[in-house]
Amino acid sequence: NKSHKWSDTKSLMDFGYKNFTPQIINLEKVEKLRVGVEGGKESYIALKPVQNPTLLLSPYDSIDITYNIPKSLPAPVEKNKAIGSVRISINKDYTISLPVYSYKSVEKTSLWDQISSVF
Repeated sequence: NKSHKWSDTKSLMDFGYKNFTPQIINLEKVEKLRVGVEGGKESYIALKPVQNPTLLLSPYDSIDITYNIPKSLPAPVEKNKAIGSVRISINKDYTISLPVYSYKSVEKTSLWDQISSVF
């Protein structure tokens, strides 16, 4: 019956509006992280900020954020290269994964760079 379907849908929508609110998940920690660069002209690389996602949450939800970012990378590293990810789980259920990108390029050290650093 169509009226029952509409009534059920309205009840579910009312429940959602009363119990869930949009919340911004703050991922500013990514901007502060550094990844080492092995054999590069620079010893580390900064990461680009990740856009903070907005998720519908209830006051009873638990949020887990996992940063899957390597401690170091071999040179060369390209600018805007995806080098890791941030994984968000709500109530221990995987919800979303966002890529993390390198902020700039780091060139590999050449033999000339190594010789000139000695002198």
